[in-house]
Amino acid sequence: MNRVINLTIRLTIQEREQLQEKANKTGRKITTYIRETALGKKLHEKPSEEFIVELKNIRKIQSDINYLIKVAHIDNDIDSKVLKELNEKMNNFVKNIRHKYIGGDYSGND
Repeated sequence: MNRVINLTIRLTIQEREQLQEKANKTGRKITTYIRETALGKKLHEKPSEEFIVELKNIRKIQSDINYLIKVAHIDNDIDSKVLKELNEKMNNFVKNIRHKYIGGDYSGND
């Protein structure tokens, strides 16, 4: 959708700095931040790189659990029910982290 309406607002230097700081924390441009918050969108702070690395590590562990589940079905050496429960807990954990810290739909782009 093309945005064709231009809206001008007056701000103090302090207000501009506060808005810019808040926009930076969410990883958005100030205009995007103002538009989205004015329209009622709940914004989350952009996660740190360290957090993203940890989330990727959790996903790796989750992938390993999935592999173990497959092996358990083939060899019958591992209690697959327990592994499925662990995998489900990990899935819920990752979803909760994303929802709490990222908002679930964070793509890193405006």
